[in-house]
Amino acid sequence: MAPLIKPPSLGDLVKYELEPNFTRETVTLRAGTAYPLGAVLGLVATGPDAGRFAFAADAAETGETAAAAVLLEPVDATDGERRGTVLRRGPAILSRAELVFDASLEEESQRAGRIAELTDLGLVVRDTA
Repeated sequence: MAPLIKPPSLGDLVKYELEPNFTRETVTLRAGTAYPLGAVLGLVATGPDAGRFAFAADAAETGETAAAAVLLEPVDATDGERRGTVLRRGPAILSRAELVFDASLEEESQRAGRIAELTDLGLVVRDTA
């Protein structure tokens, strides 16, 4: 019999959150991607997707390089933009193991930069189980 594998849950990602009515927001996610729980998102600043959230990538031309939120639920936006709940500000503590970064962030130093940006928002990232 194959082992059962439980997907990550909100409790695996968020270890502490002071006040969900303050820290969370509902935002619009850019079309074209299935976003997993824990996706590190940036706010698109330019172009036709301005004002929407997408993976915080290392691509200046898309305008979402800085981390601005963490997705709190999986959202499939492959065939159109969708709404999703994000952790936008702290105080909160997140598990580093459950964060999902854009594929363009291959170097640990790039990921560390996004984590520093989350820390500036009051979202503390820790190595927790």
